[in-house]
Amino acid sequence: MTNLYDEVAYRGSAVSQTHPDRLATLATLFGMKPAAVESCRVLEIGCGDGHNLIPMAYALPGSRFVGIDLAGQPIAAGQAMIAALGLENITLRQLDILHAGPDLGEFDYVIAHGVYSWVPADVQDKLLALCREHLAANGVAYVSYDTYPGAHLGKLTREIMLYHVRGLADPAQKILQARALLRFLSESRSEGDFYSVFLKDEAERVAEWSDWSIFHDNLAPVYSASYFHQFIDHAARHGLAFLAEADFYQMHPQTSNVKAREWLQQMEGDELAREQYLDFFSCRHFRRTLLCHEGARLSRDLKPDLLRAFLVASSAQPVRPEPDIRSAAAEEFRSGKGASISIGHPLGKAALTTLSRAWPVALAFEELVGRARALAASEGASGENFHDPSALAEDARMLGELVLRTYAANLVELHVYAPPLAVEPGERPLASAVARLEIERGNKVTNLLHGTVQVQDKLCAALLRLLDGTRDRTTLRDELRSLANSANERDAVEKGLEENLKIIGRLALLKG
Repeated sequence: MTNLYDEVAYRGSAVSQTHPDRLATLATLFGMKPAAVESCRVLEIGCGDGHNLIPMAYALPGSRFVGIDLAGQPIAAGQAMIAALGLENITLRQLDILHAGPDLGEFDYVIAHGVYSWVPADVQDKLLALCREHLAANGVAYVSYDTYPGAHLGKLTREIMLYHVRGLADPAQKILQARALLRFLSESRSEGDFYSVFLKDEAERVAEWSDWSIFHDNLAPVYSASYFHQFIDHAARHGLAFLAEADFYQMHPQTSNVKAREWLQQMEGDELAREQYLDFFSCRHFRRTLLCHEGARLSRDLKPDLLRAFLVASSAQPVRPEPDIRSAAAEEFRSGKGASISIGHPLGKAALTTLSRAWPVALAFEELVGRARALAASEGASGENFHDPSALAEDARMLGELVLRTYAANLVELHVYAPPLAVEPGERPLASAVARLEIERGNKVTNLLHGTVQVQDKLCAALLRLLDGTRDRTTLRDELRSLANSANERDAVEKGLEENLKIIGRLALLKG
């Protein structure tokens, strides 16, 4: 029987929340001692074509990676990519989850992204059993799944689509008709009621989905969402316990409603109930849950002094190009993810400005404190006690509280590992080999932070292809000019080479 993923290829991509650095960061934050990212063992269950696992293997040559998937064609595609990159620290195997045995070995991190809600109950059970059986004592497992109450809305859309395509066999026709029906329903209602708004929102959301996402997610033959407490109960039956959400900010109420915050604060100490009620408040439909072995010693008491163990990074930029650091006037910092903060404390503004200038490089917390204090001093914002050790300790405490607060607001990132990337291009710039391979199939590529970035500019894309570390500026300029189709394009090469090199560096695509 042909596997549906052989019939319609699902193009994988990097999932930043599954990277060992993310898993190790959260485990460390909550008191565990996970394996070092640079020398760990990673298993991905349901790896598809390997486009999540392969960039990890490329960036972490001292670690070992294994991916398993039921479908043969995606595995073959991933193996071809591995061969093209010359990687020797990763293996992809075509293997049924139900037939996976002890020979897989032990792993520090186990990943199962986009599997749990789309497989039968016996496979769900085996997936969690594999997490327990193959997870090292201080290991972390990542399992994503659709969750209620939000998934009730997606389930409604799915059932409408499935009924409409029930008599069709051709996948392309199924996708076409599913899109068409949802669009028709959204356009056929003029009422302003909830259902009309819902259909319109769903039509707009699905319109942005790829064909393979609609086929394998919305039209999948098997689907079962669950409430958070149901998933945790299932994990507990396999000796696994809740550690955290892979997105730390989702463990905190994203609301300005004071009553809601106060109500949730009353539940501190009952982490699982609090998480469930957060889903009720937000109508959450998807979770990325981290699990550890039952009995692991965890600490939920997050204090600023914990940050000495971490690196801090932020892509957030000041809304004003030159923020006023000297005074107590509020300045707004905003990230590309939509998060923002207004802050008036001079040292806090100096810290966020420092991070914005350093991006995509992460700074050790103590280095951040030092740089922020120096910037504040240069702007005349420091008092006479700048060199007093007690003043340093107080500044570190205040910035620690700020970092934890902005981390919970999705404005800054914490890391325990810094990839070897370069922001400033060297004499012979070298870009990620994964990105140079991926740019041949489209403008979305994986950067060295294990994120997906878009390279929209034609010149920038052409330049990325050439950055194999063998070409200096003269050679790069000559080869780009040879690709130009007009005098204007040749002029653009002359004027834009350095600018595009800097763009590629800021996208975290240059190796250090």
